[in-house]
Amino acid sequence: MAVLNLKSCEITELEYKKNIRQSGQIALETSVAYNLRFADREKTCIGECRIVVRDKDHEDKILLRINHVGKFIHDVGELTPELKRKFHIETAKALYPFWNTALSNLITVTGLPPMVLRPPEIDEEDVVLFQLPKKD
Repeated sequence: MAVLNLKSCEITELEYKKNIRQSGQIALETSVAYNLRFADREKTCIGECRIVVRDKDHEDKILLRINHVGKFIHDVGELTPELKRKFHIETAKALYPFWNTALSNLITVTGLPPMVLRPPEIDEEDVVLFQLPKKD
């Protein structure tokens, strides 16, 4: 059984814009994108989540963007595609409480009602693997 440990996590980017001039309702939409990169030689993987909250109809009214990164180490010599897919799912689940807490706290500071992200529901067949070109 492969061992995967979270070593660190941090918010690497935070952007907030609010341009609401009069009272009224806004309809917020949230998007979450997650990817996982592997550094095979160092037995590490980096999970990056990008969360965007904005007004559905007028992006210039309100925008909150959070980029959250988690670094994991593992004990596997050769990562198979199947194991990479499993790590993708496991790392997303491990980082979810951090994403959710960051979003909840930042939303509250902006004066908007509390917001909670749904936990990630990722199936192995939905994880797409691709190889980035090696740097010279």
